[in-house]
Order: sequence, then structure tokens, then C-alpha cells
Amino acid sequence: MTLPDANPWDDDLILDRDDLERISDGTWRIEDDAKANWALRKLDQKQREIDRIEANVRREIDRINALKDAAVKTLKDDLSFFAMHLTGYRRRLEQDNKDLPQTYKLPSGVITRRKGQSRMEVTDEQAFIEWAEANDHDLYKRSPLVSGLTRKGAGYSAVPGPGDVTVLVARSGEVVPGVHRVSDPDVYSAKPT
Repeated sequence: MTLPDANPWDDDLILDRDDLERISDGTWRIEDDAKANWALRKLDQKQREIDRIEANVRREIDRINALKDAAVKTLKDDLSFFAMHLTGYRRRLEQDNKDLPQTYKLPSGVITRRKGQSRMEVTDEQAFIEWAEANDHDLYKRSPLVSGLTRKGAGYSAVPGPGDVTVLVARSGEVVPGVHRVSDPDVYSAKPT
């Protein structure tokens, strides 16, 4: 119950002793506009407190992440430095020994080389589109479906072309224009044991 001379916005004076007892025993409920208004202010107050706490936590997390990033940056730079030099060492060994195994073992770890992925790529889209429209409509639907060239049973063969290029040959013996095999570079890695 509100005292007659009390400020209606004073949160502590809106509830009387009976209200406090009912809150503690779980039977309290909002029965009028004054208590509904009080509850809305409490709702706002509690949400602002949650927002304040979450903002403080976000600031603290950002501060800790900045400390972590600074501490880890030098270590990551060191990792890159050593990996680059181990890869260079591996490449020099390959120049001297063409039969070097893919995994070069040392007492403290290994330096490996994995073959890069290989795929067919359209290098002259217009030439390929013209050829596909005239010879194999299944290879062109709005965009070139070069993956169809390497599908099992498609009837195309990859053969060495001029220089280091691998070209595709159709069943008819015709070289498919505007397409050749592309290989990603080999992937090197060093891993301590």
C-alpha cells in the first residue's frame, strides 16, 4: 500500500508488508495499475542491469582476446618462419634427390610433401562453349560443366599436350578446345613428433 505523502516512483514504497510476505511465499500477483507500473519499472531496471553486466563482460573478453592475440602473434610469426625454412630445405633436398620420399623423417619430426589437387579448368570459355554446343550439349548448361569431361564413361581422355599442358581428347580424336588440366601446387608441411 502506498503512503499518501510518498513519491509514487519510489520502488520501495509501492509494496506493503503483505505484498512482501506474498512475494516470499510465491502467492504475490499484480492486482492494479500501480503494481503493474512498478513491475514494468522493475523489468526495465533488471534488463538495464543485465545489459550493463553483459557490456562489461564483452569489454573484458575483448581485452583478454587482445592480450592473447598479442602474445600469440609472435609465436605464429615464429611458426611461419621455421615452416618456411623447413620447406625450403625440403625443396633443396628434392633438387638433389628426385626419389626423396614424400615423408622425410628426422629424429624430431617429419617434413612432408603432398601432391596438389588436379582438376580440369576452362581456359577459353567461348571456344569451349562453341565446341560443347556442337558436340556434347550435356557439358554446357548456362555455365560450362567441365566436371563432365572427367566423369567415368564420358569418353574423354587426358593426354599430354604442347609444353607442360594436359589436354582433353574426345572419342572422335578431336582435342577439346579451351580446356586443360590444372594442378594445384604441392603442399608442404613440417610436424614435430
